[in-house]
Parts: sequence; structure tokens; C-alpha cells
Amino acid sequence: MQISPQFEELAGQIREQFGTIHNFCKQHDTTLNRSTVYMVLRGVYAGNVERQQERIEAALHSRQRDEQIFAAIKQVACSRCSVIRTQCNKCDKLFMAQAQAVLEVV
Repeated sequence: MQISPQFEELAGQIREQFGTIHNFCKQHDTTLNRSTVYMVLRGVYAGNVERQQERIEAALHSRQRDEQIFAAIKQVACSRCSVIRTQCNKCDKLFMAQAQAVLEVV
């Protein structure tokens, strides 16, 4: 994917924290639209680019707090789960949604 020079720094920050832009989109699929993120980073988004850039940056910078809450929810839920496999990651999408809901309330 060809990144617009204007968004190269933002794309670099995403890759640094998440490895790939795809992983970033997967972890924020309840708050960000994947195609919008890619269009903004390529410089072809037809809507309000500044607003979308702010949303992407907010998701990028809220990661640490999200991860702390996510880890706490996952630890408690997995310790009480009846599935024998430990850390199966099957419920991660639910746990991330719960973590984001907690952040909206706090």
C-alpha cells in the first residue's frame, strides 16, 4: 500500500505499536472503519480527513489504557472459564469491546 507522505509519520507510529496497519484496524474494528483508515493513510479519503486523522490518533494513543483494561478483563474471565485450553484468545474481541465500553464510562 502506498502511504501518502503527509501521513507517513502516523503510519510509522501505527506500525511501531501494532506491527501492521491491518493489526491496528483489527484491534479497533468497533471504533474505526478499516477502509477509512487505509484511505486516509493513502491520502484519498473524500470526507473530513482531519476528523478521521484525529480519530485514528486517539485510537493510537489510547492503546495503553485499553490494553490495561483488556488484560484485567481477560485475566479474570479466563481464570473462571471452563475451557481447558489456557489463553485461547477466542473471546478477545468481546474483551476489547468491554474494555472500550469501560473507557467510555470513565
